[in-house]
Amino acid sequence: MNEARIDRAEHRRLDTAAIEPTRPCHDDAPTPKVLSDLLRYHTTRVTSHLNDAMDNSRYYEADFTEWQRLVLYKHTDGLEHYLLLVGAIAGFLRGAGVPSALLRRYLQVRDDQSVEALLTPKVLDHVAGLTGEIQSESSRPGIWYEVGQGIAAQDGWCHPQRDDAVEAFHTALFRSDPEDEALSTTCPNASANMY
Repeated sequence: MNEARIDRAEHRRLDTAAIEPTRPCHDDAPTPKVLSDLLRYHTTRVTSHLNDAMDNSRYYEADFTEWQRLVLYKHTDGLEHYLLLVGAIAGFLRGAGVPSALLRRYLQVRDDQSVEALLTPKVLDHVAGLTGEIQSESSRPGIWYEVGQGIAAQDGWCHPQRDDAVEAFHTALFRSDPEDEALSTTCPNASANMY
């Protein structure tokens, strides 16, 4: 056990030594809008799937077979969006030149293989669509490429008004102090956009 602790401590020293800046690049640049839009898009989808799972859970309490099937379907659908989100952010940052040591730290993984495991073909298609990367003529763009294009263009698959409403709901629901007057200034004005 002691050897494992020493190995882990040595790994941390090497990992920290490879990282010079705490912010990788573009220190003065704002967060790219496409990343914020990506986060909102997938957060809305994950939330929707989790809500559907809870709803199905209540509706099918008397039928355990249906409960299992529907709850797990919804959770795996939500998981796919969550993994696409994490992978797409990692892929975008890697493409922007963020050092692999920082990516490992941000993703809380030990090695580059764990980072690569997140960068599936679907994720890489998604990032290509977000960034406007031209697909080769021999490869037909996948659905996630088109979704990425829609998020970047704010059309097609993207519904900014619905995402505003979901963000407002999350802010109101998960805010630690509901008496905080700053809530009204940090919570998007989505009441007019809710439908």
